[in-house]
Amino acid sequence: MAERITISDMARITGYSKTAISFAFNRPERLSKEAVAAIREESRKQGYRPNAAGRILTRGYFNTIGILLPSLEMLSEPFFFECIRGISQLARNNGYMTALLDSRRCNIADAPIDGAIAIEIGESEKILVGSQIRWVSINGSSPFLNIEADSYALSYSATERALINNHRNIAFLLAKGRDNHSNLEGIKDALAHYGIPFDEKMAFFASLDSASACQVAESIIKERRPSCLVSLSEVLAIGAYNAIRKGDNLSLVTIGGSGIASSIGISAISVDAYNIGEEAAIGIMEAMLNREGGRTLKAGSSFHPGSTLRPFS
Repeated sequence: MAERITISDMARITGYSKTAISFAFNRPERLSKEAVAAIREESRKQGYRPNAAGRILTRGYFNTIGILLPSLEMLSEPFFFECIRGISQLARNNGYMTALLDSRRCNIADAPIDGAIAIEIGESEKILVGSQIRWVSINGSSPFLNIEADSYALSYSATERALINNHRNIAFLLAKGRDNHSNLEGIKDALAHYGIPFDEKMAFFASLDSASACQVAESIIKERRPSCLVSLSEVLAIGAYNAIRKGDNLSLVTIGGSGIASSIGISAISVDAYNIGEEAAIGIMEAMLNREGGRTLKAGSSFHPGSTLRPFS
């Protein structure tokens, strides 16, 4: 087994002092941006990782970014998973670890983290407001940086796609346990634009797993017999797709963030959740360096036609 590369090895390889190597990870503001970038890039190539315990002792920091979720069950939703993947990869490339935290059970004051990224935690953001922790949000309200994967716009667009294809008997599939307010507002406004009133009986809820979604979709098909099903979650769309494949002539369109749905032919309005995660990671690292914030970024979306959304005639 190859010996672990040390800070002395890195000083010899890069030509920088051991102090500079340490500063590149522990006090990057003490070096030029070029020096930090050069040291971290060479460290990545050489597989060098600073000693975590030593860094905590010397800095008083944990070198860890907390990722707060509405609940850990949300890991089954591809949007959350891809956001986390983007955050974790970019954080790791910059010498940070990440920790997943359930916002409902987390005592933020005692959490061993230096900063936090809150993903759709809604009212649980109150645990961060007024705390000493720097934080950014995805679909939230961080005063430093908030990245909007606009649930309203995505839901409006998905509904509009069904309406453009002449569907009027539409059912909507939403996730239990998730804040669906913005989704429902987008649905209602899209329907209203076409003169169709929203009826609560048009909305159906399923647990965030494909098997549950498949059962609910089968029930929708049997009881309501819509011409189109609009899913507000990729994992639910996959379950609905399995129900449709059993022989029901039903159109399907979903919103998504991972590309999984579109990869199997499901028509989808998508955002790049991985990129959203990367932007959030950049944001929290800037926040932890006390740089100016106060920004909102809006994630763009794209339509993947797939084969499941067909004109109604």
